[in-house]
Amino acid sequence: MFVRYAGTLIFLLSLCLNCYASDWLLNSYTFNTEAGCTTGQTIIGDAATTNNYGLSNNLIYFVRKTAAKSCNLATIVTHFSDAGSTTTFRSAIYADNGSGTAPTGDPLGYTAQCNTTAGDGNPEDADCALGSAVSLTASTYYWMGTIANNTTGVYYGTTSANGYMSWAYSPTDPFPTIASFSAWNKDWSLSGESE
Repeated sequence: MFVRYAGTLIFLLSLCLNCYASDWLLNSYTFNTEAGCTTGQTIIGDAATTNNYGLSNNLIYFVRKTAAKSCNLATIVTHFSDAGSTTTFRSAIYADNGSGTAPTGDPLGYTAQCNTTAGDGNPEDADCALGSAVSLTASTYYWMGTIANNTTGVYYGTTSANGYMSWAYSPTDPFPTIASFSAWNKDWSLSGESE
């Protein structure tokens, strides 16, 4: 009789352990899903499509954007309005100066060189991967910047803080520490995608 009861007890304990494990797995899955960091998802910035401006190859063009989610930023996308010729470009992301008026310090991350496709005169959303992912905090200001090696059109709006800084284009040098930043009225069309 003891053996029969012991077997029943072991069976019941097994059921409880299975239930606990299932609940733990379910909760873990729910937590990971609710984090909302999906690969390739836009987590900062947007794509303006109303105006275009020709970039200079000796200026980094910056735009301030708010991170929508706390995720790892892997890619910066530059929304070119007219890739009339193949363009080599680079991008970076910086922290805010604390007052929302300018980027500050060294870059949090930057890309190597990237290229648009062969010039066809059509708009192009050109992805450029960061050397390593950058952790963003939701509802926090960041400054994304881009620089091209030739004059090419990029979309812009007029809804966010923005500006530029002098820096001669380099295919390999690290992006500079922020020195002198000039405010401007063009909301460069840059966005960022999660890892």
